[in-house]
Amino acid sequence: MKLNRFKINMFAFATILAMLLAGFAAFAITSNPKPMKADGCQPQNVIECGATDRTNLVNQINNGDGIHTDIKSIFAAIGITPEDVASADTVPGSVTQSGNVLVGGQVVASGVMMGERQTAGVGGTPFAGLVWNPISTRFAPGISQGAYVHMVNGQFSWAIITSCGNPVLTSFASQNSLTITKEVRNVTQDPNSTTYSGSDNAKVGDVVRFRIHVTNNGGETDQNVIIKDTLPSHLTLEAGTAQVTFQQLVNNTWQDVTQNIPDADVAGGHNVGSLQPTQDAYLIFNAKVGDDLPPGCSNLIDTAFASSTQTGSKQATATVVVCQQETTTTTTVPPTTTTTVPPTTTTTIPVTTTTMPPAPTTTIPISPQVAPSSPGVTTTVAPSRLPVSGPVEAAGGVMGTMSLGYAGYIWRKSRKTLMDKLRKK
Repeated sequence: MKLNRFKINMFAFATILAMLLAGFAAFAITSNPKPMKADGCQPQNVIECGATDRTNLVNQINNGDGIHTDIKSIFAAIGITPEDVASADTVPGSVTQSGNVLVGGQVVASGVMMGERQTAGVGGTPFAGLVWNPISTRFAPGISQGAYVHMVNGQFSWAIITSCGNPVLTSFASQNSLTITKEVRNVTQDPNSTTYSGSDNAKVGDVVRFRIHVTNNGGETDQNVIIKDTLPSHLTLEAGTAQVTFQQLVNNTWQDVTQNIPDADVAGGHNVGSLQPTQDAYLIFNAKVGDDLPPGCSNLIDTAFASSTQTGSKQATATVVVCQQETTTTTTVPPTTTTTVPPTTTTTIPVTTTTMPPAPTTTIPISPQVAPSSPGVTTTVAPSRLPVSGPVEAAGGVMGTMSLGYAGYIWRKSRKTLMDKLRKK
């Protein structure tokens, strides 16, 4: 009878001890996750044999696990950096087979997916060099794994299971986001103003100031954030005015730091380093409006760019409106003096025209002793000068005509006498 009681007491003691050990183990997983070797060292694990603690996890991300050297690039493609893992935003938690993520016993995410290396027998949706599946299909029933969980403003971002180094997301998409805005103000017309806008007016020779604002609005750190600007024609960078302002960790406190940068970095790009979620950076510089603008109004559009390792290039613009009046040259011409000339008096002299009667036509018979001239030959003698008419010339013509008539008369009389003598012979 005593032996039976002893066996019962030993069974009760063993049961109570087992319950205490199970409770302690559950508390240890939640408060300080350790690698759970449920899967052991498997080839599909991102970190072959998992990590022992946070420090070991960060070290293996940076330096590899002795087998894989791509761990850092895989996490970077997702938007996870070693700095994120080491930050205070990453806290101990666990991931359950039901697809929930717990922090302090509270569910902070559900329906999560896990990424693994693609190996024989492991398929899924590809993203960031891994294949992704719901946790419920990859964990055995009742399994819960310790994890480091990243929370941003109380919201779940991602988790890393310590036993295998596999990332856990609610969706396999990058958690990074980078936004950029571009503004301008006229320093010449209002040097004391601090108000910027998307566009401003300016005149030839004015100096304007551009401000580029870049912000990380995502849930992960953006690394190698580069800001640059492309000035349009008719705007020239003022040397020595470019500077960047960004947040830097000084004595464990984030502080704004402003630095002057080389002029060449404005167009070539300046790396402001990493931006944590909600952090931002500025690039500020002055530019002068040239005097080679055409007449009328011109919109000078300036374009800024921002990019990071985890995001593509983003851009934004600001406009400077310059209105140039046309130059008009006015020439004053003295009045013209008008001189009135009296009209010319015209005197008309009448012309007296004398009409002479035509000269009589006299036919002279050809003497038989005189050989006739060759037929068909006409000799025309051009007058040496044009005939002149007038009273004297008219009188001369009359006398000439009378002389010709008298000569004809004498000729005819002598002809008749000659013919009479020939008949008598």
